[in-house]
Amino acid sequence: MSSGVAAEPEARPEAPHPTGTKNETMDDEKSAAYNAANYLKESPQVSGPHLSEMQPDYAISIKLDGGSSEGDLARLKAVSGALQRQGLYVQFRQGKASGYALALVKCSSKRLRTQVQRGAVNDWLHGVRVRNPGDEEEENDNVENNGLTPAERLRLVYEIITMPKDEGGVGLTPSVGEWEFVESIFPLHNHELNSQLIKRWSTRWLLDESEISAIRKQFGDKVAMYFAFLQFYFRWSLVPTLIGLGTYFVLGAYSPLFAVFNALWGIAFIEGWRRRQDQLAIRWGVKGCSTSDAAAGVRRRAAFRPEKQIIDPVSGAQRPYYPSFKREIKKLAFIPFALLVGLALVGFQSLCFVIEIFIGQIYNGPFKSVLIFLPTILLVGLTPTFGAAYGIASSYVTGWENHESEDAYEQSSTAKQFAFHFLVSFMALFLTAYVYLPFGHHLVQHLGFVRNLIQTHTPFNISTAESFELDSWRLHQQVFYFVVTANVINFAMETVVPYVQRKVFSKAKQWTQGEMQFNDDPDEAAFLNEVRTQADCPVYDVHEDYRQLVVQFGYTILFGIVWPLAPMAQIFNNWVQLRGDAVKICLDMQRPIPQRCESIGPWTNNLYFLSWIGSIVSSSVIAMFGNVFTPEEQDDGYENSLVRCAPWKILVTVIVAEHLYMVARGAIHSALSSVESKDHVEHKQQEYKVRQKYLNEKRQIVDSESHHQLGVGTIDPIENQWSSLSQSDLEKQAQSAIQEPKTIKEKKSE
Repeated sequence: MSSGVAAEPEARPEAPHPTGTKNETMDDEKSAAYNAANYLKESPQVSGPHLSEMQPDYAISIKLDGGSSEGDLARLKAVSGALQRQGLYVQFRQGKASGYALALVKCSSKRLRTQVQRGAVNDWLHGVRVRNPGDEEEENDNVENNGLTPAERLRLVYEIITMPKDEGGVGLTPSVGEWEFVESIFPLHNHELNSQLIKRWSTRWLLDESEISAIRKQFGDKVAMYFAFLQFYFRWSLVPTLIGLGTYFVLGAYSPLFAVFNALWGIAFIEGWRRRQDQLAIRWGVKGCSTSDAAAGVRRRAAFRPEKQIIDPVSGAQRPYYPSFKREIKKLAFIPFALLVGLALVGFQSLCFVIEIFIGQIYNGPFKSVLIFLPTILLVGLTPTFGAAYGIASSYVTGWENHESEDAYEQSSTAKQFAFHFLVSFMALFLTAYVYLPFGHHLVQHLGFVRNLIQTHTPFNISTAESFELDSWRLHQQVFYFVVTANVINFAMETVVPYVQRKVFSKAKQWTQGEMQFNDDPDEAAFLNEVRTQADCPVYDVHEDYRQLVVQFGYTILFGIVWPLAPMAQIFNNWVQLRGDAVKICLDMQRPIPQRCESIGPWTNNLYFLSWIGSIVSSSVIAMFGNVFTPEEQDDGYENSLVRCAPWKILVTVIVAEHLYMVARGAIHSALSSVESKDHVEHKQQEYKVRQKYLNEKRQIVDSESHHQLGVGTIDPIENQWSSLSQSDLEKQAQSAIQEPKTIKEKKSE
């Protein structure tokens, strides 16, 4: 085997656990030093299987010290020693570039069994698992006979690597604390299975449950939940597509009937998805896993700094604690900054909006055909700058909030990012709907002032338009752009550009630095080159894909009435995105680290928010530009405006629509919640059977103990009086009990 090969897992005993002896620990450290030394110097060839055949679970990219070989050895020794003490095998190879090393990690069967049993017990205690975790034989069979799916195995191994030491893990957290030299931890792709998945999906119009299950087995619950949501959204979009198609050709834009249907569909979709994700969580056995994982210290943030240790009131165990009220105060402290950035962003977008209107409809000077692109250039160039500044600040504040788990951190960060992207995505439409179309006609009265202002304050003789006419189709054009054109651009940026970028940068790197020569065994060279390529791939962020879908949902709910074909355009986009995201994950990203999840997290609330805003926006837009109020009903002063009614009528329409939305949401939620799904019923049946089995097994013991402890066999005098009553006496009492009672006077007369 090539230089840098650690002792083969098959050639040495199971790695010791933390409870090992002192001598075992010393042996581990010596072995770690030997492994690290072998990485940096030539070693003789060793017979045995190669790395690709040994199927490592994870690769760890390590930054070398660069100053001395002793420092490099110390880093590799620290990594290998920490991993081996927790029952993990490790081998070293050269890294993706100069100054990097790779650690290939494989978990021992013994340590994996321990983690499986530990997780089963923890899940059972927190109600995630129904089956008795004491069935060790079944758990061991899962490990020995590959009963675990690839994603389950990778999830458990990642837990071992990253869980805190006090929870029984290695505590190896990239770029944090003592492991700041660890760049990344990533699982390796199975390209054969990836190719099969892409081939199947490219030839099918609809995906069934088996495909979602295949995603879950390979990439875990979190990625599978996203694809399940995307598929659910695709199928539910079929109905508004058909209704929108009919509305477009029969009723046209701003149809109140389509607005009512759109609002009801949005509510039903969200409530239907909530029901669907609960079904999936039960079917996958992860219902309540967030509570279980938090209690076990799984996905605890390495940057979390507890204020003290407290006794858990439920389990009685010690756990780190940080007061939640302090975290909420820190969240409130971010609001002024968020408002400031929001106002700056709105002001910038408004400025670009004014420039666009001026150049497009007023300016008639030189270079107009070029200057017309100035607002777009400003938006494309500076909006990411706003986003980057906001992202840095929000990341800092979210870290300052000191969340205990990665899930809580992601939820807080997602909420902050969604607020920014909401303004970026919808502000241009809001400006057109609520500023340009209602008030743009006032510019006609001030056109002369604008012309004089330009001629007075500019050294050039710039001509301007003699008249100004509102573009009544502007809102339609913008909705079309965001629903169709922007989606095409986003798809190209996500799939085509990364592929081209990777190829170009790879060639440019070879031209400038020369092709890297690694000290690899010839039989391992292809495999290691693939690992090094994956080490340079970006990390997949499922929240970015959720954001795109939720924003797309917002366009349909808020402005679908403007262009009723929006659902049809988005159903085609979702069909392509479903397959494009699969290709992106399989070819352009590192393999996602499998994680458990029981829902889509904060995105459900974001869907509710957009649905509620949609009831306000759609009703107000219809009141202003639709046929609810006829031209004859226009008040004085609105002759030249595109708005068809007075402000108070718009306000009443919005209030009524918003209240009706709340009523409809409550009714649909109650209706769907009252009917239990098949998965819920089966889950309850399983729980009942387990409890019944437990009672049957313990009944003899309980009956035997109660016979002696409760004194059932002894003679109780009072009980003896009750038991001595014969059946004939009981019948006499019954005859007496049904007789009508008599008064004292009647008694005496007898």
